[in-house]
Amino acid sequence: MSEFELALIVVTNTFHQWVTRCGSAAGIAGLSTLDLLVMHFLCNRHRSMRAADIAFALSIEDIHLVVYSLKKLVRLQLMARKRSGNEMLYSVTEAADATYERYQGIRSKCLIKSLEMLHSPEHDLPIITGMLRAFAGIYEQAARTAATNP
Repeated sequence: MSEFELALIVVTNTFHQWVTRCGSAAGIAGLSTLDLLVMHFLCNRHRSMRAADIAFALSIEDIHLVVYSLKKLVRLQLMARKRSGNEMLYSVTEAADATYERYQGIRSKCLIKSLEMLHSPEHDLPIITGMLRAFAGIYEQAARTAATNP
């Protein structure tokens, strides 16, 4: 189990490196991994969302981190916000869509081609994605159990 968790740590850290470096290559240097992931999440969803919904979808417990990222993205004109009753809704701007398109191009050129070597029935990306989601659920449940059993 320790070797598995070490592999998760390495994957997490290298994923963060990838996101920030690809973001820089796409023309938006200086943003954190979370800033970029929030922007990419909203670019993929193509709809306005509350900060709480974004935090929930990305499994981020500290909503203030998402709010801070959204404020930075609004300041950079990559996000727009509008009030709906008591809620603030965030959506992507044309600048964010253009940036995300550049990001996808770089991802295709630098990452997707590398993943093609893993293409085989036992390395099917949807299956791996499902397994990662299952592991996330297991770890989330274990974290809840640990928090309630001192």
